[in-house]
Amino acid sequence: MNAIRYYSCAVLALCFQLSCSLAPHELTFLIISQNFSFSAKLANELKNNILHQLRIEAFLNNNEIDLVQQPKIILSHETFNSIGSWAITPILASSIEYIDNIILSSRNLNAAATEATASARKANALPVNVTATAPPPEASQTKWLILCEDQSIVDLKALINNLQNEDYTKKKFLGYGLRDAEATIIHHFAFFENPSWFLYPLFRAGVAISIPLLKILAERVRSEKNVSDFFIDASHELSLFAWNKGKGHQLTEAPYFCLDRKSSKTSRSSTLVRQGNDGEGNGCAIYSRSHDDSITQSHLYSPDTATGTTKSSFTPVDVTINQIFFAIKTWSKNHEDRVPVIQRTWAKEVKHIRYYSDVADPNIPTISTNIENTEHGHCAKTLVILQRVWEEIIANKQLKPIKYVVLSDDDTLFGVSTLLGYLKRFNANADVYLGERYGYQLLSRNGFNYITGGGGIVFSLSVIEKLVQNCRCPSSSSPDDMIIALCLQRIGIEPIHSSRFHQARPIDYPEEVLLYNKPISFHKFWQIDPYYVYEHWLRQSDTNVVEANKYKVGHGNEYYCSKNQNELCHRNIYDGNN
Repeated sequence: MNAIRYYSCAVLALCFQLSCSLAPHELTFLIISQNFSFSAKLANELKNNILHQLRIEAFLNNNEIDLVQQPKIILSHETFNSIGSWAITPILASSIEYIDNIILSSRNLNAAATEATASARKANALPVNVTATAPPPEASQTKWLILCEDQSIVDLKALINNLQNEDYTKKKFLGYGLRDAEATIIHHFAFFENPSWFLYPLFRAGVAISIPLLKILAERVRSEKNVSDFFIDASHELSLFAWNKGKGHQLTEAPYFCLDRKSSKTSRSSTLVRQGNDGEGNGCAIYSRSHDDSITQSHLYSPDTATGTTKSSFTPVDVTINQIFFAIKTWSKNHEDRVPVIQRTWAKEVKHIRYYSDVADPNIPTISTNIENTEHGHCAKTLVILQRVWEEIIANKQLKPIKYVVLSDDDTLFGVSTLLGYLKRFNANADVYLGERYGYQLLSRNGFNYITGGGGIVFSLSVIEKLVQNCRCPSSSSPDDMIIALCLQRIGIEPIHSSRFHQARPIDYPEEVLLYNKPISFHKFWQIDPYYVYEHWLRQSDTNVVEANKYKVGHGNEYYCSKNQNELCHRNIYDGNN
């Protein structure tokens, strides 16, 4: 009897082990990417690297792998026609047949696999240990949807080893948890009294959604009509939707989704812990690339996991400060309080800057638009500004080097050196329309994306010319940033998103995200010291200002302000009144 019990327990244990095992083809990766060259290259390199890891693992174990045994890897910019694919819920709003085909279905039929194998071998692109033999259909169903970004790094072995310990039959929502320190406008002031309890994922660190939960979310998106018109932060909005006012499922922190390669977050607290790779594939499974803009840094290269070498994927294009024209929107009421902040801080780092206002003020000086200020929208004023900018660039020979125009508000702060470094990845001769992307009515046929104006909008000259020629305002108070987007959409120009531009203040974002994603801009002077924001987050990259003002801590008689000192202290520093 004891022997029977022993063998029965052994069989049950084996069955449990087999049921908990996870194969690569049971994962579907959705890489959130954009249709411009730098993002597309990074996304394709990530896809190829994941597949390369699988081939290396098979080679080391002397195994053959089938095409149908590979994970399905979807690049959002290639697969989805929806302009709202970055927001995730518009993808889920697709028909159930579409979801089944793209995400949930078996990898490939035998015929398709055979055809793909033949084509790949003909192109010498398929290793000899990859075959086209299909596994049983029931073995190739997706168990997990993995969300990540083009800037993510994936350790496939670590991901599988960690996820096989999770129950994929349950409704699971796993990731690296972020929290709001205080209620913020970008999250519609959610949980105003205590926002810090609510978790939402950092997409770049990876998200795992079990298929039972995914199906429920997809059904709800298609049946419910109360989804917000505005899409701002996809990760927070997805978490709110999954939470479903307490009736759904909240994000669970998983320590194998990491901020960087060695930092993990425990599920019991928000403190970071160091987590090394143990050699068994149990360390950080997905983490973020470095934010360093140096062209020699690894985030611009494709790592080869077999040899440890790198190959260049990107040819930088140098951008100088002489090639950027800054156009600042202001009005007479702000001439004495907002404009001086800009002049004392980042404006010292630029060569071509103009201030456009409702009146001409020689003390700044400002250029009059002859447009009365409106309380909202500013569409007419903004289009006049772009017209004046274009005319001056064409007429003024000293502006011949200009490649980009940056349009911003009079309460926007920039890290100029960081902006210059970031622009190296773009082709200034192409249509560049860049900044922080928002979405409007993305679940409808009339939805669109736009670059929100507060964080600054970067245009290449070709886009400025097309706007001047093709864009008109429905009314003077129409929202300028949204009308610009609609005008450009009509002529086939879509916005390029960068999370380094910020529509709000630093306190409106999790600090750890800002630390790992070097900011280019912040917006709003409300309830903050703008001088401290510039010094702490932006000015450190502007070496000329650092040298000129000697803003250092504790060296001899050099004067400095602490975080707790008031704005007057910082203003005196920038005026040289120390």
